[in-house]
Amino acid sequence: MATKISNQKTATLHFYLSQDGLAEVQAKVTTVTLTKPNPCRNMRQSPYSYHQEHQKTLSSPPAPQMPKIRAATLADYPAIQAIHEECRSAAEWLPASGRLTSSFAQASIGEDVFVAIGEDKQLIGFVSVWMAEPFIHHLYIKPSHQRFGIGRALLIALQQWLPLPWQLKCLIKNTAALDFYLSQGWIAVGTGEGEDGIFITLQLERG
Repeated sequence: MATKISNQKTATLHFYLSQDGLAEVQAKVTTVTLTKPNPCRNMRQSPYSYHQEHQKTLSSPPAPQMPKIRAATLADYPAIQAIHEECRSAAEWLPASGRLTSSFAQASIGEDVFVAIGEDKQLIGFVSVWMAEPFIHHLYIKPSHQRFGIGRALLIALQQWLPLPWQLKCLIKNTAALDFYLSQGWIAVGTGEGEDGIFITLQLERG
């Protein structure tokens, strides 16, 4: 049986499964570059002068500084629950039942939780792990702070508490997460199906 997973941005994964289980997994990451028209074309002014005059319009907002990573305390749990609900309620890759409000405390019993604290001393992300495996169960970043390297910062800091290798399960439909983990060196080592759908087991051998 062959399953193809694709993403418009970066990753195309091909999973080849035999009847006995996972026979081979191949991951190929390609980058698609979109060509935009030159805004200076048909203009009398030079490209340099155009850039100077429109610098404020074209510049991206500055990325936030890297967060402080520490172990969670009881006082952090209201903010953790709020991020958990915000992320899952907006997750189109989850079935409708999975987007309903759920208790993070109940879903992470027995796990260690580490949090990312932003410049304004607000909690902006967290990761929860089962130390004995070691297994990463949850990794959520506040939507307003996604794509700024917060998830990567959490995983790098986690190495001081949790020795490699690690494993986690990622739903096939969660293509953004798959892209992220593959870009960080994770490899697919298995597959299965749970109440939220088909997932891939990923493993990180070294940081």
